[in-house]
Amino acid sequence: MTFSTSSVSQHIEDGKLDAKLSMLTKICEATESRERSSSREFTKVKDYLSKGANINCSDWSGKTSLFVAAENGNLDIVQSLLERTNTNPNKGNKRDGKTPLHVATANGNLEIVQLLLQRTDTDPDKESKAGDTLLHSAASGGHPNILQLLIERTDLDPNTENKVLKEVIYMIVLL
Repeated sequence: MTFSTSSVSQHIEDGKLDAKLSMLTKICEATESRERSSSREFTKVKDYLSKGANINCSDWSGKTSLFVAAENGNLDIVQSLLERTNTNPNKGNKRDGKTPLHVATANGNLEIVQLLLQRTDTDPDKESKAGDTLLHSAASGGHPNILQLLIERTDLDPNTENKVLKEVIYMIVLL
């Protein structure tokens, strides 16, 4: 399903945007994976936000715009979304319950992880449906720089086991 600028504007005016696939999610998906978003796409995001788009609506899988931007490494879009106080940084997807912070950690996006952790309403202890913590995501993704950042925090327990009884310490040793 694709939207034109005029059709999205009409959905916003009609109050139907939440019932449709989030335009912001589509914009984030359209940007190149793991690269900074182009200025054109970034401008589109800012335009839709200024028109009142609900930044917390999600697609069928529960992915919000913030989730997709964090997953794809779109730093500019993540930063723009996090500047809004009504952005929910803890909303997990429906499949595995991972949050934007989980996917940014698993994908090794240090700058996005740092941005998300700067928000006081981001929950660094939120677990996925499999019981994975941020430390599990960083260790299984093989990202020692993010592991270092997370281990330095006093609010995360490296001895936490996930649902398959893997401790973070054990996973780190395997790196």
